[in-house]
Amino acid sequence: MATATLDQQRSSRGTRRVFFRALVSGLIAVLLIAGSLVAWLYWRAHACLPQLDGAVEVAGLEAPVEVSRDARGVPHIRARSLEDAVLAQGYVTAQDRLWQMDMSRRLARGELSEVLGRRTIELDIENRKLGLAEAADRAVRELDPQSREVLAAYARGVNAFIGSHKDRLPIEFLLLRYQPQAWREADSIGVALNMAKRLNTSWRTDLMRERLRRELTPQLYADLFPDRSPLDHPVAEPVAGPVRAAHPDGGRALVSEFPSTGTADLRAATSKAEVALLAEPADDFDLALGSNNWVVSGAHTQSGKPLLANEPHLSQSVPSVWYQIELEATGLIVA
Repeated sequence: MATATLDQQRSSRGTRRVFFRALVSGLIAVLLIAGSLVAWLYWRAHACLPQLDGAVEVAGLEAPVEVSRDARGVPHIRARSLEDAVLAQGYVTAQDRLWQMDMSRRLARGELSEVLGRRTIELDIENRKLGLAEAADRAVRELDPQSREVLAAYARGVNAFIGSHKDRLPIEFLLLRYQPQAWREADSIGVALNMAKRLNTSWRTDLMRERLRRELTPQLYADLFPDRSPLDHPVAEPVAGPVRAAHPDGGRALVSEFPSTGTADLRAATSKAEVALLAEPADDFDLALGSNNWVVSGAHTQSGKPLLANEPHLSQSVPSVWYQIELEATGLIVA
């Protein structure tokens, strides 16, 4: 009996040792896998960060371009030509903001739901109804040749970065499992249209008022929505016909047309089915906010030159909607 009990104790201790070793081995394996995953994620997240030192070969440049960054990381680009400066701007901006740029492009074209799912489907439908993509495409066709070439140079810079970093794109593309499309001239205009829509908080109210205008008598509509006040003192009166202003560089004159936007024009626009859908009564209307602007005379500044400041009342975001950069080329210094 004693021998049997001793054998059972030895067998039990052996089983516990085997179990303990297996447990330790399993924990070590899990730690190794987790450590390897963390190390890979750390490497992958840092592999797509901008290259701040050394030389980079970028296809399409006609001459070397210098890119330096200040203490805050703001790029300063110095090139021999405007096209090279703008191409480098596209490359550098894509280095820093490619995924944000792609989200902005998709927002304007109503393509967010392709990668973000149903949560953005209503926003995509709204922007497609508004025709932002068609407006951007039309704007490119109507650009003067020089402006279009600037946008084309910027697009070439963005696409040069995409083409040379397909295996090191921002980690958001990896997590969402998709590749960015080539940047086009219209995509840059789409970003501006996104801003225009974001700053226009009254377009739904404008359409609602036009629906009422068509149903009410002119007198009743004027009583409900007065657009004149005895307190109105405009600082400038409307000018009929084209307005000509001297070019800042002393070159050819700029011509701006101010077409009439009478009630007939609005009625023609809202008679279209796709636009009329947007004029359906909404549950509520956001309080319209305005931007603040200041102009200070040069008589009150240290430099003797006037100052212009603007606060556009935009919400905070990470990354910011703004991208700071300085460009310097022959005949050009802008920041």
